[in-house]
Parts: sequence; structure tokens; C-alpha cells
Amino acid sequence: MGPLAWALVGVRGSCVWSGGFRAHPPPDPVFAICQVECRLASRRRKEGALRVLRIIGFLLACVVVLPVVVAFGARFHDGPVGLFPGGPLEAGTLVENPVTDWNFAQAENTIELQLLSQQRSRTTWILVHDGAAFIPCAIGFPPGKTWHQHAVQDGRAVLRIEGQRYPVTLERVEDPELSAALAAIVKDKYGRSPPAGEGVWYFRVTSRPT
Repeated sequence: MGPLAWALVGVRGSCVWSGGFRAHPPPDPVFAICQVECRLASRRRKEGALRVLRIIGFLLACVVVLPVVVAFGARFHDGPVGLFPGGPLEAGTLVENPVTDWNFAQAENTIELQLLSQQRSRTTWILVHDGAAFIPCAIGFPPGKTWHQHAVQDGRAVLRIEGQRYPVTLERVEDPELSAALAAIVKDKYGRSPPAGEGVWYFRVTSRPT
């Protein structure tokens, strides 16, 4: 087989076999740079997507964990923390004189309530009808509520209104007409009725001696 001669052609050093076979030209540097940049861009997109997923996972964990932490910590707090039940009502002046007119509580949207049979307190609505105070309780909301059952067995309780504690007794209302009147007061005062679901109980509030 005879010797083959090389011929250099092209400004980039492309080479051709004199026997008629063409070799691949050297890679275009611009094209090579574009390939590198595309790979880097793809890697950055993947890293960005993973970063977003990590942030979303962190936020979801906070949504799940934070309420649990607040609910647990509220048990040791003097009074409820928002909708989370808290510890016993300890702070505030204890009002020893019996209250015969509860109209002063009409302007309060929420108050704090603790049954003496429990070491927990909660936030609740308060109604005033003909000078008497009443506490509504939606049986099915929030789920797992049981304080109303304990109140029927032992109605001794403490209300904290504007920083003052009132020793009271809770007695469930059994009169349908009075319950209907209280339901109308709820709708008028709060703009909506208590979550019906399994029903609503109303408790009459009466001062008790300390």
C-alpha cells in the first residue's frame, strides 16, 4: 500500500486524507462553550428546583409542627393562647362580690373559661340576655371537645373578663324557647350562628361564693 500524503486545509486546521477520506474537523470552540453553558444552566435549574422543594418541605413541616408546639406550650400558659387551650386562670383580681347584672360583658366578643374540675382553660363566646350571662358551646367543633360534658357534671368554673376573675357556676339551659332566643343573640352579635353539626348547648352563668 503506497504512502499517503497529508494536506492541511481550512483556517481551523481541518485535515483531509489525500486518498479521498475526510477526517472530522476539530470542535468549534464557540459550540463547545455553548455546550458547557447549557450543561451549567441545566445543573443550575436542577439545583434551583431542589432548593424550592426543600423550602416547600420546610414550610410544610412548620405548618405541621408549629401548631403542635404551640398547643403543647399553651398547657403551661396562664390562660388559653388564641384557640389553643391553656393552663389554669391564675392572674387577675378575684371578684368576690356576686354579679347580678352581666350587661358589662355584652361588649366582650370572647372571654376565658376554666372549669375547676380541669386544669385547662379555653377561649369562648359570651352572651348576655336580660342581664344574665350565657356561654354557648358547639358540640362538634372543634372535634374532640369534652368540656361541656364535664360542666354538666360539675359546673363550678372561673371566667376571666378584662383581667378580672369571676367564680361562677355553669348550668345547662334546657328550655327550647330560651335556647332559640340565645341562638338569635349569637347571630346578631357575631354575624353567624355557632357551628351546628352535632348541636349547640348553652350554659347559664351564675355567680358563686368563693
